[in-house]
Amino acid sequence: MLPFAIDASDRRMVRNINILQGYIVQMIRDRRTNGGSDSDLLGILTKDPLFEGDDLGICDEIITFFFAGQKTIAVSTTNLICQLGRKENKEYFDTLMKETQPVVEEALKNGGTIVNDFTYEMAEELEYVRTCFYESMRNEPPVEVSLTQCFSADVTIGELPGFKETTGLGPVTIKGGEMFFIGI
Repeated sequence: MLPFAIDASDRRMVRNINILQGYIVQMIRDRRTNGGSDSDLLGILTKDPLFEGDDLGICDEIITFFFAGQKTIAVSTTNLICQLGRKENKEYFDTLMKETQPVVEEALKNGGTIVNDFTYEMAEELEYVRTCFYESMRNEPPVEVSLTQCFSADVTIGELPGFKETTGLGPVTIKGGEMFFIGI
């Protein structure tokens, strides 16, 4: 996190990140206090000795998963739409429309809306859509070329035994609050 805000946009970003971080840290503390499922991400991380007493570390992991999932879905959906929109794929697009039209009409009947009345169960019935989606992910995996990351505390990579021998690199410390790039 930047220690300062240059303009109004930066101030909003800092404020929003602090709100999100506060909300997630409160969820972590509630889970530690009241217990809960050990099989979801929050339960797994709160039980992991690596994160013992490190609520901000858990918060970093949860935010990373959230944004990674968001980006994956957005990129995959965009790839699907682009592939189906190509002229040579018109047959697939028409088949997809035949499957989705009745489900969309069901959601819209009696004044409903897609946002409020299209359910997960309805989406699960769309087998052709799912097949096309998976095929578009196979053709063009939604992997970023690079991404930026920022930890809330210092993180040292490469302290494991054998790291230097296998990689030729010594330990690297990434300072908390500094942005860095990860090439994929």
